[in-house]
Amino acid sequence: MEGKVDAWVASIGTGGTFLGIAEAVKKENQDVMTIGVQPEDAPIIELTKSGLLKRIFELFGMKKMKLLTEIILEKGMPEKLVTVSNKDAVDMAYRLCMEEGLFCGMSSDANVYAAIQVAKDLGKDVNVVTVLVDRRDRYFSEHPNEHYII
Repeated sequence: MEGKVDAWVASIGTGGTFLGIAEAVKKENQDVMTIGVQPEDAPIIELTKSGLLKRIFELFGMKKMKLLTEIILEKGMPEKLVTVSNKDAVDMAYRLCMEEGLFCGMSSDANVYAAIQVAKDLGKDVNVVTVLVDRRDRYFSEHPNEHYII
């Protein structure tokens, strides 16, 4: 890509991968758009904005703990947030496995799904970067009857 990155797209769980790479790409090019990905049933950014996560941690005696998601928001990131349904993530899991031979978990599948949507929105001649962060075998207990072809 010769250093040309237009958008960084990644799931925000604890926030470490998203924030670390977002800061690195922004250091090289302030115009890189940072786009967070979250599952529809775990809207971590909204929970952080509402203060609910902070209150939960305080109930467990972690009053001084600052969440990475709070730091992400303080830094004005993500510029855009994409919510991915479980069905879209699972469908992408099948596609990545059957078409690319990539045996990825749901966060990776959501990242790819969101990156494709972002690329479509941004148009031609853009470079959208994401990361595959987990393995599919971690989800066998949740989906014991699924079959894969590699």
